[in-house]
Amino acid sequence: MIVAHTDEIGLIIKRIDSKAFLWFDTIGGINPQNLFGKHVIIKTNKGYIDRIVHNVKPGRLEGITEVTRLEDFFIEIGAENKKKLL
Repeated sequence: MIVAHTDEIGLIIKRIDSKAFLWFDTIGGINPQNLFGKHVIIKTNKGYIDRIVHNVKPGRLEGITEVTRLEDFFIEIGAENKKKLL
C-alpha cells in the first residue's frame, strides 16, 4: 500500500443555474477569500474547460469590508443558458 498526502484543493459543482453559472462547494480546506480570480480546470464528458472563479460582488479584494462567503463564488463557462450547456 502506498499512502500519500495531497495538497490539491478541489471544487465540486453542486448547482447549475438558468444562466449556466456553476455554483460549487470545496473539497479540502480553503478560505473563500483565496478563491478570488483563481484559475480552474473543469473536466467534462467532452474534454476540459479552463475558466476563472468569479464573485457576486465584483471588485478588488482589498475593497471588500465583509467576510466573503463560499456561496458568493461561481464559475461562468460562457454558455448562453443551461440548455446550451447540456
